[in-house]
Amino acid sequence: STQMMILQHEPGDRKKSPLTLPFSVIRKNHQFLFYSVSAALMQGTVAISGPFFNVWYVRDLKFDYFNLSIASAATIFGTIISLPFWGKLSDNLGNRKVILWSDFLVATVPVPYLFSSYNWQIWILNFYSGLCWSGYNLSNFNYLLTLSGKDKPERKISISAAITGLSVFFFSLLGGYLSTRLPKLFGWELKSLFLLSSVLRFAVYGLLFVRFPVH
Repeated sequence: STQMMILQHEPGDRKKSPLTLPFSVIRKNHQFLFYSVSAALMQGTVAISGPFFNVWYVRDLKFDYFNLSIASAATIFGTIISLPFWGKLSDNLGNRKVILWSDFLVATVPVPYLFSSYNWQIWILNFYSGLCWSGYNLSNFNYLLTLSGKDKPERKISISAAITGLSVFFFSLLGGYLSTRLPKLFGWELKSLFLLSSVLRFAVYGLLFVRFPVH
């Protein structure tokens, strides 16, 4: 038995791959990093006002639970019925064009709310919001997959999600701070926040999104 143990093959030590820091994965991929930061800033400019729409519905417009549920359902309905359209558009024109179109529409979303206060108007606008966001979310995910490539794509996407999470966190805090400090617009402070969100969305769109490379 001793001789058998001596003759037994002993595998050599495997060299362990060096531990890399998370951001080193995307450090050399400038296009992916640029897109991740741009998308994170866009989500942040949305988060600066997004949580306060329900506050505006309930506190200022005096929505009851029924009207609030219809407003939420309208957004979901707009998202569901428009997904096939955006999917076909992405297949025919590419994700970059759909991102540019849908993100421009997303930037316009808060503007009609400045001039609306009736229940049925909010339902229509929430339906429109769902249409816009379904195109952006679909093309954004597809474009992110394309940019991530074949080298550790899951790690790159998780890092991109982390960057977006940080952006949403800080912009949400900023929105909470500004929500009671901005001047009133058409009688409500929160409408100033909605307008600010739209302006910031257009700024991110004009400075960053239009520079996305074609893929």
